[in-house]
Amino acid sequence: MRKWQVALLAVGLFLVFLVVTIPAPLAYGVLKKKLAPDLPLLLGSVSGTVWSGRATPALIGGQRVDSLSWSIQPLALLIGRVQAQVEFRYGDSYGKAVVARGFTGKIYAKDIEARIDLKRMRLLAQVLPLGMEGSLLLNLKTFSVDRRSILDAEGVLAWDGAVITVPTRTEFGNLRVTISTENDNVKAALADGGGALQAEGILNVTREGNYKFTGAFAARDPNQRMLVQGLQMLGRQGADGKVSINNNGALAQLSSYFEKPEVAAATK
Repeated sequence: MRKWQVALLAVGLFLVFLVVTIPAPLAYGVLKKKLAPDLPLLLGSVSGTVWSGRATPALIGGQRVDSLSWSIQPLALLIGRVQAQVEFRYGDSYGKAVVARGFTGKIYAKDIEARIDLKRMRLLAQVLPLGMEGSLLLNLKTFSVDRRSILDAEGVLAWDGAVITVPTRTEFGNLRVTISTENDNVKAALADGGGALQAEGILNVTREGNYKFTGAFAARDPNQRMLVQGLQMLGRQGADGKVSINNNGALAQLSSYFEKPEVAAATK
């Protein structure tokens, strides 16, 4: 290696060292005041460095957490990703994952583990005003998206003690979604855990951003009036007592629903 190449490498390593050792409070101040003042992220007491730090508490898109910590993984830069181990806690809720963003805009995540108390999820309540209760459990090995679609996913989502309280309190039991990637399409299989709601369904999402859902729902006990009435709002009951649902469209259409004015206001 020539002398000028050695010198250039040394300067580059020195600059990287300076960046990653910048105190996190200083970096956050510059980010919010100069670089991205509209970023939906507010941090309380910040400690550590850009490389590895912690904030207590934090407000992420309008949702408060008691603590947020991060640790950047530098080797991912070699494959064109900014990647970090991220963890949060909020009361009994917690989560951790390795998250990354590629230089082309793709979002990657792996080793996602989380337990979220839905009663305390403020942002979710604004998007889906159903008064949701229970625990959302995530155990995903991989997950990746781009601007158009979900590219890859593998793992399990579960809603334990599923309840909605609007318009009336209705208990569903436990629900489980098993997610896999097959032939470049993401497939999510819905099943119930033997509770009040019988549920089965398949969601397929293509790389082009199109989705198709086919499912059937019924009350195990026809005397559960609130549940039966709620299912009737979804569609007509068949001879087998189940309400069948067939729906398809583009994910872009769903995203416009989630970008409601009140949600956007909460993230500022």
